[in-house]
Amino acid sequence: MGMMTLLGLCSSMGLLSRISVTPASCVMILFLVKQAKGSLLEKTTAEWNKYKQECLKMLQESTVDTGIHCNGTFDQFVCWPYSPPGNVSVPCPSYLPWLENGNEKW
Repeated sequence: MGMMTLLGLCSSMGLLSRISVTPASCVMILFLVKQAKGSLLEKTTAEWNKYKQECLKMLQESTVDTGIHCNGTFDQFVCWPYSPPGNVSVPCPSYLPWLENGNEKW
């Protein structure tokens, strides 16, 4: 099952069950689908926390040019930098264990 299929499954689960599924809980659901072992889950959770802290630090230290810009944020899944209006591309989060290359683009 591909990544986009799994993310679509996770999104539809939130809509169908009327339960608010956050990106972080979506990752947990995806682990269940992938039948991840406890040690993999623990490692991925630790990597997610590290990724989140690095993102928040980067966002806090970023300077924003004056004028119109998109706010940087961590949406519980991926780190979005401050950017000028338009298309923004970020690498897939490095903490995802099923990505062989963390530099793949969304």
